[in-house]
Amino acid sequence: RTVRDRRSTSDARDERSRLARLRDRLQQICRRLNRNKFFQGVMFFCLLLALFLPDMWVLADIASNDVLDVFLLLILAAFLTEFVVQLLGLWKSYTFTFFFWMDLVGVLSVPLDHSLVMNALPMSFENAVVMRAARMAKLGARAGRFTKLVKLLRFLPGMKDVKSEGTAKVMSAYLNRALSTRVSCLIIILVVVLPMFELITYPENDFALKMWTDELGDVFSTYANETREALSQFDAFFAERSYYPYEALLRHANSTEVAVALSRLPPVRVQNRVRLKASS
Repeated sequence: RTVRDRRSTSDARDERSRLARLRDRLQQICRRLNRNKFFQGVMFFCLLLALFLPDMWVLADIASNDVLDVFLLLILAAFLTEFVVQLLGLWKSYTFTFFFWMDLVGVLSVPLDHSLVMNALPMSFENAVVMRAARMAKLGARAGRFTKLVKLLRFLPGMKDVKSEGTAKVMSAYLNRALSTRVSCLIIILVVVLPMFELITYPENDFALKMWTDELGDVFSTYANETREALSQFDAFFAERSYYPYEALLRHANSTEVAVALSRLPPVRVQNRVRLKASS
């Protein structure tokens, strides 16, 4: 029995030793991969796509999101790979740090631009408060991706790693880490300014579309013969703006509907179309 116990203890010790060697081997591979310039270049390219590709897709007014969805899935897979590599290779210095949480937020923010999530978000004026809250939550989550840009600091002049050992190397690493954290916080604060750029596509506090819709509803229900003239004024009011009405749907008392096309064509992207309903 004693010999058997010794053998089992020895086997358990050997198993723990193999697991420890496997873990060390995996950590070394992850650290080398994390320092690899090609890997860093690929991740930086994926970061640029994640930051700008969804907005460029909207500005280009591309009808289908199928290709964009494929790109987002690839970007999500790349971000997950980078997150796992850093988690395994830099367990003690990375886990539960500032950049750990920001990378996690960045990974979770990628699905917010996918069609399945975008189509579930409210897009009507009846849910204006919810629509604005959802947009702000999306922008706040996307801000976590900006923290990855601080990795470029290592390529700036004066930010190279100090080769000498001792106090100078420790102070250099500490200053680089402190500067990276502060730059990341500053970037997240500046992201609050991003909603201002949406004024180009649709002003946050411009209720002209809703006002005109209610006005047209009153004219149609009270003076039906003046509806055409009111529609012409409605169309002319938005003639020089980037957002505009393109169709009016008139519903008569007998539930019949008449669609009146205005002077400008509808947006190609369905997500860029907003449906408004008159109060009357």
